[in-house]
Amino acid sequence: MGLPTGLALRGPVLGIFPHPDDEAYAAGGTLARCAAEGLDVRVVCATRGEAGDDHTSSTSSPAELAALRTRELRGACAALGIGQPVQLDLPDEIPLVIQDRAYTSPIWYTP
Repeated sequence: MGLPTGLALRGPVLGIFPHPDDEAYAAGGTLARCAAEGLDVRVVCATRGEAGDDHTSSTSSPAELAALRTRELRGACAALGIGQPVQLDLPDEIPLVIQDRAYTSPIWYTP
């Protein structure tokens, strides 16, 4: 489900995601379209993804995995046409909790 054709977009747009790569999988097309339309698009990532799986088998510690996932996040944001992400450095062992609800999908704010 994407944005309808002909929809007048306005921003800024802020995407908040729990882990690196969630921005690409959950909302990459929308973020890219908003950026292409000239909107100010920002991404905040709660963790560095150190508790995730290394599908490349190129890291040997959580710190190395966090560094890899940080590079991937920055690269993904550049490929999507948006600025560098902000990372909150929360531990990747607890769910992102807002108002006593665990969120696993992105939160969008557009004033």
